[in-house]
Amino acid sequence: MWQDLEPDQGSLKVCRQRVVEDPTSEVREKPPKSHNGIRTLLLDEATLTILTTTKVHAKAPAGSRYMFTGRTGQPLRPDNVTSRFNHLAAGAGVRPIGPHQIRHLLVSSLLDDEYGIHEVAERLGHDPGTLMRYYTRVGAARRRQATLHIAELIAP
Repeated sequence: MWQDLEPDQGSLKVCRQRVVEDPTSEVREKPPKSHNGIRTLLLDEATLTILTTTKVHAKAPAGSRYMFTGRTGQPLRPDNVTSRFNHLAAGAGVRPIGPHQIRHLLVSSLLDDEYGIHEVAERLGHDPGTLMRYYTRVGAARRRQATLHIAELIAP
């Protein structure tokens, strides 16, 4: 929601999620899955500029509390966002993996760039154990690096 954006601090508070409930396909808004999910994210300048510019030029009906809405001013359905994301990805010739899988790529990229487990877990709103259990994998480059490092330890 717009109220969660703090342009002066360059941050966005994450304090709710919108989910499609099976089998009714009804969308519900509820708190994040865990207490770690409620967090404040620092935003980079480009993202902050896009969001503040969007707020000024919002096409949604005046007074919408939500950042991303349809023509009626109601928040977007999560399943429609995923569908549109995948449609755009396919049109761009990129494998349509969906927004949630972007989280997995983000985790792998940040860990490969040597950010700490705690830093990455905080960004995603997980505790470190959950991050390690569900989001990490060992990539081929890192596996090769470990092999070479072990070889150097054994026979310098």
